[in-house]
Amino acid sequence: MVAGGKFILLTVDDGSGANMEVKLERPVAHRAPSGAVYSTKTTLDHVEAIIEMGLPAVYIRGKRVEIGSVVIAEGKVEKYNTSRQLIAQRFNFVKDTHDEAVYWSKVAEWKRKVLNKPWTLDTETKRAIDMKLKEEERVREKNARRKKKRSAKVEEMRRLHDEKVEQKRKERTEYYDQGALAGTNVLKMPWDN
Repeated sequence: MVAGGKFILLTVDDGSGANMEVKLERPVAHRAPSGAVYSTKTTLDHVEAIIEMGLPAVYIRGKRVEIGSVVIAEGKVEKYNTSRQLIAQRFNFVKDTHDEAVYWSKVAEWKRKVLNKPWTLDTETKRAIDMKLKEEERVREKNARRKKKRSAKVEEMRRLHDEKVEQKRKERTEYYDQGALAGTNVLKMPWDN
């Protein structure tokens, strides 16, 4: 377990021979000058994360999660650096081996019904998806052309503006130089060497 901060991370064996981190999030209790102070409650109603002597202790319905505890964790899997993390949406103890066997049978049934079934598309669905993709590509190209045309127009307006500013600068310079003595533009200033 990793303590402190917004998240509590528990490393669990996911049954595949690898380890996964279960990530529990703690909301901010209040803000202090030294930083945020996080609540002992997590985003899961029945799970608490308490820091005891600098180490985290996770409690599910008041019972402490110890090393070797068998838990069931369900949620969304994401990658952080090279490790997989499970953002816990459900987190409970497994009561006994019978419950664990029931859970694994549900997982096996889901794999058999959903994952082992070939995912095929009929011709009509495939044609509809292809048409949708072509339409999206056409819209993307149209938007790109419009953006390019608009960029060219903006660039032209910027160029015209810069020319106008330069013309005004030249006119002002000529106006101010009208009454100057001849040769004053070649006089050396004290700071020129």
